[in-house]
Amino acid sequence: MKTTQITSTANQDRFVVTQSNNLVEANYSPDLTAQAHKTARFILSLISPNDADLRTYTVRIDSLKQYLGIKKNTRWGAFYERLKDTAQKLNAAPIEIRKPNGKYLVAYLISGYEVDTNKGTITFEISGLLKPYLLELKKNYTSYLLAYIPKLKSGYSIRLYELLYQYRKIGKRHFELADLQKKVGSSYNLYGDFKRKVILQAQKDLKKHTDIAFAFAEIKEGRKVVSLNFIIFSNTPPNKRGNQLPFLEPVKENQEEPAFHESLIKAMNALGISEQNVAKYLAKGFDIIDGDDKKKEAIIKRCETLENYYLEKLELTKQAPNSDNAAGYFIKALKEDWTNGAAVKKSKDKKKRVEEGAAKRQYDKLQRQLTAGAKKKKVLEASISEQLVKDNTLLYTAYKSAFAKMTDFVKNQIAGSGVGEENGVDLLSLSIEEQYEQSFKVRLYVNLELKTLYPDKYVAVVDLEKQLTTLQEEATQLKDQYHLQ
Repeated sequence: MKTTQITSTANQDRFVVTQSNNLVEANYSPDLTAQAHKTARFILSLISPNDADLRTYTVRIDSLKQYLGIKKNTRWGAFYERLKDTAQKLNAAPIEIRKPNGKYLVAYLISGYEVDTNKGTITFEISGLLKPYLLELKKNYTSYLLAYIPKLKSGYSIRLYELLYQYRKIGKRHFELADLQKKVGSSYNLYGDFKRKVILQAQKDLKKHTDIAFAFAEIKEGRKVVSLNFIIFSNTPPNKRGNQLPFLEPVKENQEEPAFHESLIKAMNALGISEQNVAKYLAKGFDIIDGDDKKKEAIIKRCETLENYYLEKLELTKQAPNSDNAAGYFIKALKEDWTNGAAVKKSKDKKKRVEEGAAKRQYDKLQRQLTAGAKKKKVLEASISEQLVKDNTLLYTAYKSAFAKMTDFVKNQIAGSGVGEENGVDLLSLSIEEQYEQSFKVRLYVNLELKTLYPDKYVAVVDLEKQLTTLQEEATQLKDQYHLQ
């Protein structure tokens, strides 16, 4: 196994958790604590889905402490015991993954760990059984920012975040109660306890600390709750920047908006519709409309999305004469597809403005990320090169190879014809070390050659370049689609 070391802020732009959907859907052990879940996601965020093989992953203990919200002055012995307990749980609490052939895979997140008290690091080795669920993922996977995880209060909240985030583009998700309890690793058998300590706590947690929120509706058989419908919508946490821990500043935010925007939920709440009823109505989709399939198909063609249909009816409700029962008017408009031209046009115009505004904000954010990413790449690449040239053998090999590739014009610029003398000194009369130190051109060519000769040393740079390419493609697509400047 190769080793990836995450020991400096320059190399910490990969804090995106990526898992196959089969792993997201796994059943978790109730034995995993919130700290174990958080540590597990920290480890997973170090993995690049483009990696060909799993590696050992080394992090600074101070970074892990900061991520977990543990004070720097916490006594080492106490923290070590907590760390050891967490690692043991990750090494012993099973994850059960359903395989397509009807079989189950039972695995453990880590197969071992090593603490180096001298260097202040901890190295984790991830179980090889998980390789198909973490590496070379081309489709059917879920990625989210690690920065939303640290402040969640329980492992249940973390698991529910993953399970709902996976369906954010669809906007709704149905769970059989028993199945959901296994997936989140619940130790609560009674529904009342599960609702209070898992669902409602997660609802508060996600609303306060993450980029999604949810409403839910209970499905009963008689008096017994047997399943739950969740409606997922976008969310802006009150203290968004507080979630972005200082050392967790991902360059890439490849996240897509959930199907339902938070403003839609708030508008329905403002009419007097509870979040549970919001979930109940949205979960019906276009089936809330009274009528045959032909009528529904025409409405879908007109509105394109369920959110647009609801926005259209909200606009109609706003334009309606004063009523003591705005919620009733709105629901009846939904079921019977009440329309008027002005309301339809206004809702479409509003939706278009909202989309264009969101696209412009996303484009501006991408530009900022590209600028920051380019600076990080430059610093990171220079740092790696500086470490490599301390080995004279590597420096001489790269210098010889680089010099052989230089054109005569460049060689003359560096030295030999008088044109290339820098500060009055013929650089070729100096040692290779002095040439590298004093000449920008020599340094540039040697560094380029180092990257070519020793690609394994520049893995982090290559990963960052790939991320920046993806960001640039996304920015270009937005610019072309919305004619942005």
